[in-house]
Amino acid sequence: MKKIYNYKRISRTNRIHDRIFDLGNAGSFTEIRIKLPEPPDECSIEGTSFRSVHIIKSWNDSRIFTAYRSSEYTDILLIVWEEYPFYPHIEEGGDFMLQVLASDKAVKHLIIDNTYVRSGWMDEKMSNYLNNGWFPGLVELGLEAFCHLQAESYLGELSFKSFGELVSGSISDIAQNLDKKPFAYFPVKTSEMSQDGRIDADVRNIALKKALDIIKSL
Repeated sequence: MKKIYNYKRISRTNRIHDRIFDLGNAGSFTEIRIKLPEPPDECSIEGTSFRSVHIIKSWNDSRIFTAYRSSEYTDILLIVWEEYPFYPHIEEGGDFMLQVLASDKAVKHLIIDNTYVRSGWMDEKMSNYLNNGWFPGLVELGLEAFCHLQAESYLGELSFKSFGELVSGSISDIAQNLDKKPFAYFPVKTSEMSQDGRIDADVRNIALKKALDIIKSL
């Protein structure tokens, strides 16, 4: 008998509570209410423009999460995390990614940029969400590749080591349970952040280009 993943979400903010995304044996979650900045943000990777499609803000109104799409690469969802994301932000951001994959079957590749994150973010609660909610959702929805920009500053080294171990130890089993293919995971080194919050923009841009090149080569 195959395992059914039925992780119960904790966060209830910014949800449309009468609308459910049902992923079958990979579980379900309540739809995320889309928030767009006005005007939309734009960023560029090697001349390719990406435009914001959703943001998450902290309780002090600082930006925590921005999701981007490109008309040139419709198969890619680009995510930029910043500052101090707490678990409710991470759960909302993770479910938003699943929502995009469920709503647009063209999306097969994920780039997540953690360059600007100032905290360690892996703990037992996070591991539970990943193993029983997010990873099964990604596998069920057919994600093919995930590029992860990683920095070691602000406890990042410990978080990324734990995350990588979780991916390598879980994804094959989850895919087997769901009769799906596992996605490929590519860690990419990015700029460290100084104590005063500065990064090397050139190093970050090189990391983003490398992630895009990996996906283009698949």
